[in-house]
This record gives sequence, structure tokens and C-alpha cells, in this order.
Amino acid sequence: MPVRFDEGESPGGHWPRASHPDGASLLYHDASSPDIRSLWTFGRKHKLPLTMRAHLLCLILILGASDIGFAFKQSSNRPYVQSGCDGIFYARCIPAANSGSAGYTDIYRVQTDKDELIDHYDWFTKHGIFLGWSPIAGKVAVMAIHTDASTTPEQQIEFTFYLGGHILRQWTTADLANLGAPVEHSFYGGKRAVYSVLGCNQIPNANEYIFAIKIADKEFAFDILTGDTYKK
Repeated sequence: MPVRFDEGESPGGHWPRASHPDGASLLYHDASSPDIRSLWTFGRKHKLPLTMRAHLLCLILILGASDIGFAFKQSSNRPYVQSGCDGIFYARCIPAANSGSAGYTDIYRVQTDKDELIDHYDWFTKHGIFLGWSPIAGKVAVMAIHTDASTTPEQQIEFTFYLGGHILRQWTTADLANLGAPVEHSFYGGKRAVYSVLGCNQIPNANEYIFAIKIADKEFAFDILTGDTYKK
């Protein structure tokens, strides 16, 4: 999930502060900002040792030397299992290498003796998937999350919808920006849309299901049958 950069208090004003989903707080700072001078003044005011002030200044300069400040080194790919919300279906996600999207994702239905293979996909994502069930189509829907950087927001994929073993639609950073999502520095490097996934939900008083995301305080629904925004 992309990291959102919020305003965090600094000795000389405001520094953008990144809040990672696991609760970690990451600092991003532009080396050209006058807050660097404020930091040095703060150190003098509070009588910090000269060496400590120098180390702080060097750290800020290093973090601000690139366009994105910094990004954490991502962990290696590893196999995982993701269950659907009802526990009847689950995905077995197996990478082919330590990095990248090579691998496969298989969807299973839980059975008494041997689980039944429902769908097979020739890709792997380390960033998680969400499962849903369509009673209308009688198929399992998948929402796959991506964080691989691309050259432009129009080419950078945020998530992809699948149904019954086939791709429906991909949503890019530019697509989400058109829905009102801010595009900010990401925990994974580069810039990505800021949003949260709410999962698969049933439309009240209907036999229809949607995948939902939240952008700021507004929720957006996507039809699991088409991958497009849900239209009542």
C-alpha cells in the first residue's frame, strides 16, 4: 500500500511525515528546504553537541538528495495463502523468484478430502490479493494489488481485477488520480495514488457484490463482474 505523507511537526516548521500501514513513521524532507537551517538553529538553542548537529544535518541531506527522499528495501518474495471473507475459497500464491511478478496464483475451494482447484493465474504479487464471490456468474473474483514502479502514472498499475481465471480491468495511478486520489511519495519508491482497500462487499438488498476502496473520506465501488466502477 502506498505511504501517505502527512504534515509532521518539526523544530523549524513542518516536515512531511509518512505513515506506513504497519504503524511505522517515516521522514521525508527536501534538502533545499529552509527547515535545514531551522534544524541547525534548534540544535544550537538546545545546546546539542556539535557532532550530533552535524550528523543530523548529514542525515537530512542524504534523505533529501533524491526526488523521493528514500524508500525502504523491500523484502524478498515468499509464498503465502489468502482466504476469502467466507473461508470457502482461498488463494495459494507462489513466486518463481526472489523478486518480480513471475510465479502463479491458484484459487481453491475447500473440500472435505481434497481441495478443488477453481482458477489458475500465471502471475504473482507480493502485495496481496482480495477474493470475492459472484453468485450471478458463479465465479471467484480477484483484486490484485501492485506497487511496481513505471515510467508514467498512465502506465503504473495500482490494482487489477480478475474473474473466473480471466482479467477484467487494470486501474492505474492516473485512473485513481482522476477519481480524486492524491499522488504522493510511496513507501516503495516513486509516487503512487493514496487509497485504502475495503475488500469485497455485498450490495444491500441485492445479489450483487463489489470491491471497494476509500480515497480520503469517499468510498468507491467496483463491479466484480466487469472491473469498472459500480453503477446502480
